[in-house]
Amino acid sequence: MGGELVPDPDGRLWHIAYVPLHWSDGTPAKAEWTKEQHERLAGLLNQRFAQAAHYHSPTRFWNLVIGKMEFSVPILNADLSGCYFDSEVAFPGIAGETSIRSCFFRGTVVFFRMAFEKASLTLNVFADGMRAFRVAIGGDGQFKWNKFFGQSLFDDVLVEGDLDFSQCVFLGPFGMKKSRVSGSCTFEGTTFVESVGFGSTRFSGSISFDHARFASGLSFSSAEFSDAAFFTNMKWDGQSLDYPGAPPPYERAFCNTRFKGPAVFQGSGSGHFAAFDGAIFESSVLIDEVSEREAKALFRDELEIARRLGEKRLDALRGGCHKLRHVMERASDKKREILLYQFELRTRRHQAKYPRWERAVSYFYGLASDYGASVGRPIGALFATLIMFGLVYALIGGGASGALDIHRPIGPAREALAPVFEGISYSAGRTFPFGPWAVADDSAFRQALTGDGSTLGSVLVRLLATVQSILSAVLIFLSVMAVRRRFQIG
Repeated sequence: MGGELVPDPDGRLWHIAYVPLHWSDGTPAKAEWTKEQHERLAGLLNQRFAQAAHYHSPTRFWNLVIGKMEFSVPILNADLSGCYFDSEVAFPGIAGETSIRSCFFRGTVVFFRMAFEKASLTLNVFADGMRAFRVAIGGDGQFKWNKFFGQSLFDDVLVEGDLDFSQCVFLGPFGMKKSRVSGSCTFEGTTFVESVGFGSTRFSGSISFDHARFASGLSFSSAEFSDAAFFTNMKWDGQSLDYPGAPPPYERAFCNTRFKGPAVFQGSGSGHFAAFDGAIFESSVLIDEVSEREAKALFRDELEIARRLGEKRLDALRGGCHKLRHVMERASDKKREILLYQFELRTRRHQAKYPRWERAVSYFYGLASDYGASVGRPIGALFATLIMFGLVYALIGGGASGALDIHRPIGPAREALAPVFEGISYSAGRTFPFGPWAVADDSAFRQALTGDGSTLGSVLVRLLATVQSILSAVLIFLSVMAVRRRFQIG
């Protein structure tokens, strides 16, 4: 054992596995070890790891200080707790009852082309992240309560059991692509500060992001969820993590993502429609129930953000509303189907790729009937136009017939207001081609207003009356459609 003991400046003996980087007086210890010294410790630890494989219960390797080291044997039945790894670590494999917990990894931790029986890495700090490439985990993967400061990538990873990343903190980018998880998967309570990507990853069991936080880019492009996916009570924009004014970076987050089971977004706030552009929903989608007024207020904020970010974000917002509208249609949720249809049309109104006339018609549709949602608005507009056109007819007809001559002495009120009543009656006749609204063709007012069609003025008045009839017919149609939709919702 003498060769394994090292004295400190005070003369106390330390085993080489526990020698710190610096002694208590600040002088370098393991920090200035030679390559030969590191290799000596590595050889000793590899020997001990090889011996641990023969024991039934895990062998404790607690509070070790490990510098530059290459693991030449898989870690089997080992309990690594409270260890400090001063450099990059490449594990050749983990098996048996091995657990790695409460350790600090100063360099990158790498798992490359290896198979685990199961993995248990909890309560660790990874100062430069973790990389796992072409790794197979035969059982469960436990990665709870870890903190990752650097980039963490899981590429082409196969997990036969459950995968648990709950309560982790990823301060650097996180990516899991071209991987497959056969059991359930959970990221409950996990915080992602930088970008997150799950590209082309398949989850055969259920997955949960309950109370997860996404502060930056979010993407599940081409991922597949075979069972229920729970995105409940999560926060998924920069403002949720005290980044005031940052636009929510979730545009097309679920593009080509296939949800074979229910997709649950309850408790995560209404809106975020731009995230769903291109998503494929084969089952139900559950989102928060909010009042119509609140939903419209939230959409106005999201539309304003999309307008600031440009055409691409507007197109994603429209596409997301369109996708969710068809999901609600399939679920016979008429109320939200109609609301999402309104949001879709409102977004189109601000997209430059659509013709101006189409955007103008859409604007009129929204102004006149709130895109088919309002019964009272088209009826109110109908009577407002009736009065407005009636006053115009009164001015034209009364002025031409002399009934509104300002030089005439003021007579009785009935006589003075007669042109106004006749103008409104004529306007009502253009609006409702039935009932007692006809103005006699031989009356002085009618002759003065429309004449016999032989003058430019009389032709213009008749064209004006035609425009009013068309406008009234459109408003009546919109009110009838709004009533029909209201009864469909009921």
